[in-house]
Amino acid sequence: MLQSRASPSTALVEWSYDDARRPYRGPVYQTSRFAGEDQIYIERGDSDGVFNRQADGSIPPQPDGLPRVMYHDGKAWVNEIEGLSVNLYEIGDEMSSLRDPRSFGLLPFAAQRVKPEDVLDNAFGGGDDDQPRRISAFEAREEDGIHKVRAYSEEVPYAIEWWIDSEKDWSPVRTRWVDLEGEVISESQTVLENVDDRWFPKAVLYFRKNYEDGTVPVETIEVQHAEFDKESHPKRFVPEDIGVEFGTNLQPKTKNPGGWASDGELVFWDGDKLISKQEYGELRKAGRPQGPAWQAYKDRLASGSTVEGRASVFGDFTPAHVKRRTSDAWDTYTRDFISRYSLDEPQTKKAWEICTSAKKNRDEYLDRHEKDFNETAQEYDKIKRLNETESKDRREKLEAHWRKLTVPIDRRFIALKEELNRLPTEAQRKAAREKERESFTSKSK
Repeated sequence: MLQSRASPSTALVEWSYDDARRPYRGPVYQTSRFAGEDQIYIERGDSDGVFNRQADGSIPPQPDGLPRVMYHDGKAWVNEIEGLSVNLYEIGDEMSSLRDPRSFGLLPFAAQRVKPEDVLDNAFGGGDDDQPRRISAFEAREEDGIHKVRAYSEEVPYAIEWWIDSEKDWSPVRTRWVDLEGEVISESQTVLENVDDRWFPKAVLYFRKNYEDGTVPVETIEVQHAEFDKESHPKRFVPEDIGVEFGTNLQPKTKNPGGWASDGELVFWDGDKLISKQEYGELRKAGRPQGPAWQAYKDRLASGSTVEGRASVFGDFTPAHVKRRTSDAWDTYTRDFISRYSLDEPQTKKAWEICTSAKKNRDEYLDRHEKDFNETAQEYDKIKRLNETESKDRREKLEAHWRKLTVPIDRRFIALKEELNRLPTEAQRKAAREKERESFTSKSK
């Protein structure tokens, strides 16, 4: 059971998580990738690209960033500001509640930060000393190809049970905690699907006795797409895979009793390695440009800092103009990306499919909120006719409202970039970096 789940060398899993206890309902979407010991987790937010909503379901005035985490060479790279800044933690110290898709359905709860090889250590949770509660005994029986395994621990008054399908890679279709009277405390039920010649969860429903008496799922995980051990998968990940480019600053963090603190000086990424602030300054002074995504973010931030700035970008605030202006920008980014990495014909076709899908997703959002955008356009027209004193309060409210309206569009652009970033091979990435360095060197002579 555990060996089958841990066996893929590389994997890509697109999935969603929904918690019925939240004040607002709806799944949040995530991407998990694996390459040997390296792992990447990308939060994509809900259907509008929002990670954390307010209690009433509305978008906060300053929405949280969408975390992107890479485990690589003993470090957790946590990028929450679209490539501008990354925190570096020792693995295990990072502030995250990541779920490993390879462990879906292996426990009767939606475990966080539990790899398949750690499932038995987490079968009964941790004790008061934070150490795993050890399994002290097993019992098993088989019926019609389903193996029911029960495990006990001397430290707790309940047992864990697995229903394992021997014909589906020995995968569990059901797990649960039961007390010594046989009453169910919590349970998971898994629907399996054959993907790339291995059985993997398509959906997992989690039930708890203390939620609707265990009759309604309290948590739901659905897998939209999964693939394993593909030739196109990288064998190791690089910082570019989570949006890190030349110019990204990195801050080492250390854990202490008071929380997390900066540990050492700020460093920067030069495309291959970490460099000091002084070295980065010298490269910038010599004319080396920042990465395209970093520069695009700066341009968008500058133009979006005021109502007039946004209007200059979008033409006006009506959905038709927003579609046209963002389409131009997203097409340009995709075209430049194809050129930067010299993508071949199949990769180029895929790049444009990604761009088209992103624009379709954006259009669906704009259509749902057409009234809001049109009302914003009308308010902007009224404000333009007022002097600065008269318009101040209305302008500030409009700017806050506009930020909330356009966050999902900005998030779709981030998702577009991340999907494109999966296309280049390691050789294409290396060639692109060498080409940029040669161009910079020749210009600086």
